Amino acid sequence: MDKDFVTAVLNHAQIINAIGFFADTIVVVWVACLLYSTPLLFVVFLISVIVSTVMNKTLKHWLHEARPSHPLRFLARERFSSKKAYGMPSGHSQLTFFSVAFYWLVTDPPSTSVALTLLTISLLSCYERWAFRNHTVMQLVGGAVVGVVLAWFITLYFKKKKVSDPLPNPISFTPSTQAE
Repeated sequence: MDKDFVTAVLNHAQIINAIGFFADTIVVVWVACLLYSTPLLFVVFLISVIVSTVMNKTLKHWLHEARPSHPLRFLARERFSSKKAYGMPSGHSQLTFFSVAFYWLVTDPPSTSVALTLLTISLLSCYERWAFRNHTVMQLVGGAVVGVVLAWFITLYFKKKKVSDPLPNPISFTPSTQAE
Protein backbone atom coordinates (compact mmCIF):
# COMPACT_ATOMS: atom_id res chain seq x y z
CA MET A 1 0.00 0.00 0.00
CA ASP A 2 1.11 3.55 -0.71
CA LYS A 3 2.57 5.19 2.39
CA ASP A 4 0.96 8.57 1.54
CA PHE A 5 -2.46 6.91 1.29
CA VAL A 6 -2.08 5.28 4.70
CA THR A 7 -0.93 8.60 6.21
CA ALA A 8 -3.90 10.41 4.66
CA VAL A 9 -6.35 7.83 6.01
CA LEU A 10 -4.81 8.02 9.49
CA ASN A 11 -4.97 11.83 9.40
CA HIS A 12 -8.67 11.68 8.53
CA ALA A 13 -9.26 9.23 11.37
CA GLN A 14 -7.50 11.62 13.77
CA ILE A 15 -9.71 14.49 12.59
CA ILE A 16 -12.83 12.39 13.16
CA ASN A 17 -11.57 11.37 16.60
CA ALA A 18 -10.77 15.00 17.44
CA ILE A 19 -14.28 16.09 16.47
CA GLY A 20 -15.66 13.28 18.63
CA PHE A 21 -13.39 14.13 21.56
CA PHE A 22 -14.36 17.82 21.56
CA ALA A 23 -17.97 17.26 20.43
CA ASP A 24 -19.57 18.31 23.70
CA THR A 25 -17.88 21.71 23.49
CA ILE A 26 -18.50 22.08 19.74
CA VAL A 27 -22.23 21.29 20.00
CA VAL A 28 -22.90 23.37 23.12
CA VAL A 29 -21.10 26.42 21.69
CA TRP A 30 -22.81 26.05 18.32
CA VAL A 31 -26.29 25.79 19.85
CA ALA A 32 -25.53 28.70 22.21
CA CYS A 33 -24.52 30.82 19.21
CA LEU A 34 -27.75 29.91 17.41
CA LEU A 35 -29.81 30.87 20.48
CA TYR A 36 -27.87 34.03 21.32
CA SER A 37 -30.28 36.30 19.42
CA THR A 38 -33.09 35.23 21.77
CA PRO A 39 -31.74 36.12 25.22
CA LEU A 40 -34.28 34.17 27.27
CA LEU A 41 -33.72 30.92 25.34
CA PHE A 42 -29.97 31.52 25.46
CA VAL A 43 -30.01 31.84 29.26
CA VAL A 44 -32.39 28.90 29.68
CA PHE A 45 -30.07 26.80 27.51
CA LEU A 46 -26.95 27.73 29.49
CA ILE A 47 -28.67 27.04 32.82
CA SER A 48 -29.98 23.76 31.40
CA VAL A 49 -26.44 22.75 30.40
CA ILE A 50 -25.43 23.20 34.05
CA VAL A 51 -28.50 21.23 35.19
CA SER A 52 -27.63 18.45 32.72
CA THR A 53 -24.05 18.30 34.02
CA VAL A 54 -25.17 18.13 37.67
CA MET A 55 -27.78 15.52 36.78
CA ASN A 56 -25.10 13.45 35.01
CA LYS A 57 -22.77 13.53 38.02
CA THR A 58 -25.68 12.61 40.31
CA LEU A 59 -26.81 9.69 38.12
CA LYS A 60 -23.25 8.36 37.91
CA HIS A 61 -23.00 8.49 41.70
CA TRP A 62 -26.33 6.68 42.14
CA LEU A 63 -25.84 4.03 39.46
CA HIS A 64 -22.18 3.15 40.22
CA GLU A 65 -21.65 1.52 36.81
CA ALA A 66 -17.95 1.20 36.08
CA ARG A 67 -16.33 2.36 32.87
CA PRO A 68 -14.63 -0.18 30.60
CA SER A 69 -11.14 -1.13 31.73
CA HIS A 70 -7.95 0.06 30.03
CA PRO A 71 -9.18 3.21 28.25
CA LEU A 72 -7.04 4.65 25.49
CA ARG A 73 -5.74 8.21 25.47
CA PHE A 74 -6.70 10.54 22.65
CA LEU A 75 -4.43 13.32 23.85
CA ALA A 76 -1.01 12.63 25.33
CA ARG A 77 -1.81 15.00 28.23
CA GLU A 78 -5.07 13.22 29.01
CA ARG A 79 -5.05 11.83 32.53
CA PHE A 80 -7.32 9.19 33.89
CA SER A 81 -8.40 9.47 37.46
CA SER A 82 -7.01 6.95 39.89
CA LYS A 83 -10.24 7.17 41.91
CA LYS A 84 -13.28 5.14 40.96
CA ALA A 85 -14.87 6.72 37.89
CA TYR A 86 -18.35 5.74 36.80
CA GLY A 87 -19.59 5.67 33.24
CA MET A 88 -23.39 5.46 33.29
CA PRO A 89 -24.67 7.66 31.74
CA SER A 90 -22.06 9.11 29.38
CA GLY A 91 -21.68 12.84 30.01
CA HIS A 92 -20.50 13.58 26.46
CA SER A 93 -23.45 11.69 24.99
CA GLN A 94 -25.92 13.27 27.39
CA LEU A 95 -24.73 16.83 26.77
CA THR A 96 -24.50 16.58 22.98
CA PHE A 97 -27.89 14.91 22.55
CA PHE A 98 -29.44 17.33 25.07
CA SER A 99 -28.14 20.27 23.01
CA VAL A 100 -29.37 18.84 19.69
CA ALA A 101 -32.82 18.08 21.12
CA PHE A 102 -33.07 21.51 22.78
CA TYR A 103 -32.20 23.21 19.47
CA TRP A 104 -34.73 21.08 17.59
CA LEU A 105 -37.52 21.72 20.11
CA VAL A 106 -37.14 25.51 20.44
CA THR A 107 -36.49 26.42 16.81
CA ASP A 108 -39.45 26.93 14.51
CA PRO A 109 -38.89 25.52 11.96
CA PRO A 110 -35.56 23.90 12.79
CA SER A 111 -32.94 23.83 10.08
CA THR A 112 -32.67 20.21 9.07
CA SER A 113 -29.10 20.64 7.82
CA VAL A 114 -27.97 22.23 11.10
CA ALA A 115 -29.77 19.58 13.16
CA LEU A 116 -28.28 16.74 11.09
CA THR A 117 -24.80 18.24 11.38
CA LEU A 118 -25.19 18.55 15.16
CA LEU A 119 -26.53 15.00 15.32
CA THR A 120 -23.59 13.73 13.26
CA ILE A 121 -21.14 15.42 15.63
CA SER A 122 -23.00 13.85 18.57
CA LEU A 123 -22.72 10.42 16.98
CA LEU A 124 -19.00 11.00 16.35
CA SER A 125 -18.69 11.75 20.05
CA CYS A 126 -20.34 8.44 20.89
CA TYR A 127 -18.07 6.62 18.46
CA GLU A 128 -14.94 8.25 19.92
CA ARG A 129 -16.01 7.49 23.50
CA TRP A 130 -16.67 3.84 22.56
CA ALA A 131 -13.54 3.39 20.38
CA PHE A 132 -11.27 4.77 23.10
CA ARG A 133 -12.98 2.54 25.70
CA ASN A 134 -14.31 5.37 27.83
CA HIS A 135 -17.89 4.02 27.73
CA THR A 136 -19.90 0.98 26.77
CA VAL A 137 -22.63 1.22 24.14
CA MET A 138 -25.30 1.08 26.88
CA GLN A 139 -23.66 3.97 28.76
CA LEU A 140 -23.68 6.01 25.54
CA VAL A 141 -27.30 5.15 24.76
CA GLY A 142 -28.23 5.93 28.37
CA GLY A 143 -26.59 9.34 28.12
CA ALA A 144 -28.38 10.11 24.85
CA VAL A 145 -31.76 9.11 26.28
CA VAL A 146 -31.26 11.16 29.46
CA GLY A 147 -30.17 14.17 27.38
CA VAL A 148 -33.15 14.04 25.00
CA VAL A 149 -35.66 13.46 27.82
CA LEU A 150 -34.20 16.34 29.85
CA ALA A 151 -34.40 18.67 26.84
CA TRP A 152 -37.98 17.61 26.24
CA PHE A 153 -39.00 18.23 29.87
CA ILE A 154 -37.29 21.62 30.03
CA THR A 155 -38.81 22.85 26.78
CA LEU A 156 -42.22 21.44 27.74
CA TYR A 157 -42.06 23.29 31.07
CA PHE A 158 -41.24 26.60 29.43
CA LYS A 159 -43.83 26.15 26.70
CA LYS A 160 -46.51 25.52 29.35
CA LYS A 161 -45.40 28.64 31.19
CA LYS A 162 -45.47 30.52 27.86
CA VAL A 163 -42.13 32.01 28.77
CA SER A 164 -40.90 32.20 25.21
CA ASP A 165 -42.06 31.83 21.66
CA PRO A 166 -40.16 29.42 19.45
CA LEU A 167 -36.99 30.85 18.01
CA PRO A 168 -37.36 31.72 14.33
CA ASN A 169 -34.96 29.73 12.20
CA PRO A 170 -32.02 32.06 11.47
CA ILE A 171 -30.93 29.88 8.56
CA SER A 172 -34.15 30.43 6.60
CA PHE A 173 -34.49 34.12 7.39
CA THR A 174 -36.73 35.91 4.90
CA PRO A 175 -36.77 39.71 5.11
CA SER A 176 -40.22 41.09 5.67
CA THR A 177 -41.58 43.82 3.45
CA GLN A 178 -43.20 46.83 5.00
CA ALA A 179 -46.39 48.24 3.57
CA GLU A 180 -45.96 51.83 2.44
